[in-house]
Amino acid sequence: MPIEKIWMNGKYLDKPDGIVNVSIAALHYGTSIFEGILCIDSKVFRIQDHIDRLFESARVFDYRIGYSKEELYGAIIGLVKMNRYKSCYIRPIIFEDTDFLNMRSNKSCLNTIVLCKNFNASVYEWQMRKGVRVIISKKIRSLWATGLAQAKVSGKYLNSTIARIEARDNGANDAIFLDKEGKISEATSSNIFIAKNGILKTPCRANTLRGVTQDSIMRIGRDLGCSVIEQDMEPDDLYNADEVFLTNTARGVISVSQIDSKKIIDSTRKGMVKDLRARYIDIIKGKDLRYQEWLTCF
Repeated sequence: MPIEKIWMNGKYLDKPDGIVNVSIAALHYGTSIFEGILCIDSKVFRIQDHIDRLFESARVFDYRIGYSKEELYGAIIGLVKMNRYKSCYIRPIIFEDTDFLNMRSNKSCLNTIVLCKNFNASVYEWQMRKGVRVIISKKIRSLWATGLAQAKVSGKYLNSTIARIEARDNGANDAIFLDKEGKISEATSSNIFIAKNGILKTPCRANTLRGVTQDSIMRIGRDLGCSVIEQDMEPDDLYNADEVFLTNTARGVISVSQIDSKKIIDSTRKGMVKDLRARYIDIIKGKDLRYQEWLTCF
């Protein structure tokens, strides 16, 4: 079986050869930035938007990425081709190549790595149709400053890890964060939507990660003739919604069947979520020509 390849600092390497020193600062302080990019049936979805967001995240630490957007684009496509993966999850990650005792960071001395994880496209599609149970976290709130809230920084995901443990201990699949004012923010690795009276709503995105899948669903909803609104939401807005769903790159468009003890309509087979999910699946597979600009085919 061929050895999986990675791209590291300008070179394609066998994955076991991608060695990082255990004293590196990012391992100790959570200062890496990263992206998650979807490839389905040899079509990479919105790669340029992900690369743009990676460069935006770099501003949090004032990282000076040593490669252009075009070079990273080429490295990602080249890596997927080299591994001969038709469907995979792609993870670019950037972090300082400095020792954990050196608190005077060198923002120009960075490791830039791209990995990709092979997966079954049919399973990816199937898992979207399984309704998930979520809780509203009582342990964790989303309290990030705006710039950090909109960046994909590894240290932020400590909150997500704790909240997922809380969810698991309560028999749920995921957890939703409230912000400092008690408004709905986002889930541990997903954005949130509700459908109510034919209107599609998502929390204001000023203090959440601006999800690429979230943005895609907002455009798809408008193209389907739906009103799509960003607005503050209370927990009661979720409990009283006609439908609730989550979006992210790794899992797509995920129906929510229960929030805390409140059961939600079965949107796995009917309703607005079904229509949005079907359109999304057609798009990532290249079956809807109206969204071809979102795909890089190889």
